[in-house]
Amino acid sequence: LGLGDVVATTPVLRLLTVVEAMAGFALFAGATSYVFSITRELGTAGTLALELASFRGSGDGQSKRKQFEGKGNEAIARWTEAWARSLFRMAQAYGQYPLLQFFRATDDDRALTVQLGWLLDLVSWETDAGGRADVGGPGSRRQTASGVSPLLRNSLLRYLTEVNRACIPARFDPLPAPSCAVSTPRLHSRLLRSPCYRPPSPP
Repeated sequence: LGLGDVVATTPVLRLLTVVEAMAGFALFAGATSYVFSITRELGTAGTLALELASFRGSGDGQSKRKQFEGKGNEAIARWTEAWARSLFRMAQAYGQYPLLQFFRATDDDRALTVQLGWLLDLVSWETDAGGRADVGGPGSRRQTASGVSPLLRNSLLRYLTEVNRACIPARFDPLPAPSCAVSTPRLHSRLLRSPCYRPPSPP
């Protein structure tokens, strides 16, 4: 923020000294704010992953479905709407803070990408009825659990699309065009298989 033993002797140099000090302070403040913002977003992702892990439970897909639906439609709507808002926020964060892609969770319970697999199951409980193309791709019709917020499916697609775009090189498992034709499970699977995004195995 200063010049040390060098002293400005002319009005122009003194003005430049003030500008240099202000620029140094602004750079320091901006860098600190950026780091704090990344830390906040990582905390949001970790908290959401732990919450999803606590709801995931154990057993096969049918037993998980019964456990979750037993909590009541109002509670399900409230939880899934909150999860959708968090996913929209994280999608925005990956576009705003590209450095997020270099941080890895220490275990699967804190890895949001891993825990999203359960949310994909939640929004895609289905019967194969030859219906319209949806989250799981063509040839299926979804029967979403009662009470699940309709925002959840859109937030999953937005988050996975943003993370795939920001974190994975295009040459890795190239996606077909247009991007809107890619299913959410396909995007999720691509993330889990990507060497640059896969969370480390616990020791």
